[in-house]
Formats: sequence, C-alpha cells, structure tokens
Amino acid sequence: MTRLILGMFILQLIFLFIGTVIAAVSKHPKTAPTLAAGILLITFMLSIGIDLNNRLEKLKYLTPFKYFDAKNFISVRGFEPVYMILSVLIIAVLLSATYVFYKHRDLNV
Repeated sequence: MTRLILGMFILQLIFLFIGTVIAAVSKHPKTAPTLAAGILLITFMLSIGIDLNNRLEKLKYLTPFKYFDAKNFISVRGFEPVYMILSVLIIAVLLSATYVFYKHRDLNV
C-alpha cells in the first residue's frame, strides 16, 4: 500500500512540475493549469490505449501513468528501476527548467 501511495506522489510531482514549466515559459501563466490538465488527460488516454492495444506497448515510456501501474504494485514486482530513474530524471529536468525560465521572467503585475 505504501508503494502505491509513493507512486501516486511521484506521478503528482511530475504533473506539478509540468505545470510550473508551462507557467514559467508562457507569456500568460494563467493558461498553465489548462495546458497541464490537457497534458494529463492526453497521457491518461494514451495509457488506456496501451492497455487496450498491445501494439502500442512501445509508447509506455511516454505516459507517466504506466510508470506506476497498480498492477505492478499489487504483485511482488513493485517499482521498476527504469521507471524510477526516468521519473527522477523528468522531475529534475522540469525543476531545473522552471528555475531557469523563471529567473528570466519579466513579471507584469
């Protein structure tokens, strides 16, 4: 159960930092939640498509929903190292991109 909660937390962090990067890069930061929700929906639909069609199995690295699949946690497999490394890498890149773009941002209040 703890592994599942940790997986959900990492998944939330990925989408949080996607939203922060969009807000830092965009000229209109108020559009960031809409774009991040759109990305979340597209990746979720992709994960469902992968479940329905085995020929799409190669696309599993594009959707974070496949990184922490509940089926893997219920069985004894737990976290797959490739997905953990990929998640940490994605979070680090998004966090550093947020920092870089936010430093150069001209805030209009």
